[in-house]
Amino acid sequence: MERIDTSEWKAFKIDDLFEKLQLGIKKENFNKTLDVSEVRTAEFNLPLVNAKHGNNGIMYYGREDDFETAEMTIDIVQNGAIATGDVYAQPQRTGVLWDAYLIKLKDSISSEYVLMFIASVLEKAIKDKFSYDNKCVWDKASQLMVFLPATEDGKPDYAYMDLYMQDVMKESEASLENLRQADKSKEPVDIHAWEKYKVSDLFDIHPTKAYKLINEKLLDENGKNPVVVNSGFNNGVGGYSNYDCTEKAGIITFTDTAAKSVDSFFYQENDFVGYPHVQGMYPKEHNLTKSEAMFITTVLRSSVGKYDFISKMTREDILNLIIELPALSDGNPDWDYMNTYMSEMLDTTSVHLNMLAEVAS
Repeated sequence: MERIDTSEWKAFKIDDLFEKLQLGIKKENFNKTLDVSEVRTAEFNLPLVNAKHGNNGIMYYGREDDFETAEMTIDIVQNGAIATGDVYAQPQRTGVLWDAYLIKLKDSISSEYVLMFIASVLEKAIKDKFSYDNKCVWDKASQLMVFLPATEDGKPDYAYMDLYMQDVMKESEASLENLRQADKSKEPVDIHAWEKYKVSDLFDIHPTKAYKLINEKLLDENGKNPVVVNSGFNNGVGGYSNYDCTEKAGIITFTDTAAKSVDSFFYQENDFVGYPHVQGMYPKEHNLTKSEAMFITTVLRSSVGKYDFISKMTREDILNLIIELPALSDGNPDWDYMNTYMSEMLDTTSVHLNMLAEVAS
């Protein structure tokens, strides 16, 4: 779609449009370990905002009776090495855990599309003005100006925002449908000639070297070296540090302590800073290319069973894991096949991402 024309938008002071909600935890003796979950369940079904980058600002879920809640709000993250200044629309019933807050329009609206529109504009207005060392607290954010479409009488044009975002969503759905059709044209990978390998025959596994500092001291908004943490997002990188890298590039990492440890297998193509509970998979004989490593991480994720905080995925589990890989006639892994296959997949993915980019432009 064509770029939006902002030439006639009007500046509004954020404080004039929004109020900050004072939402707390109702449960006495609240215990994070026992009273929230990283997985949404029948018991833990209330989204909670906190210092989370991505996933619409939601990392944990709580019990509905334990938290004060609100609907049709916007979430602003006030803290975090990466997340500070993130803004997310929260149309559903939502509570507050920590390091974030919910704001609500003073005007009454019922459209999720309006929330999505305003959240995007708000983030552009505030994100670059805050950092880990300069928290995005409401007292500061509320004094900033944001530009929005306006009616002839100078009020926010919510009808325009609603229609614009509906058009964006329709184009996004059309693009996603094109991707689904492209996926249907793929043929399944032929694995009848693959061989079984024990992970310990291919890799040594041991914890990455870590400084064992609290995040406040380890992470730096202006840091240059990636810190790989216990996460299943952003290639495991949870922030950046000015401490020297502790690990060399060319290995696969995973965590043994997250609820979704199976999602944490990542290839690290740059030197990085290690972190407690992050395990490194060090190739024994064959130095991995990026394509080979991405192929193997995909196989690992599909081969590992289910683990959570109670049933932790240990390095012993992975060392003893049996995986299947393409093989040569002599029984060695077919690294050339893995390289070629993943290169083709990356080329195809690049085409699909360009299709999505057209919707956003």
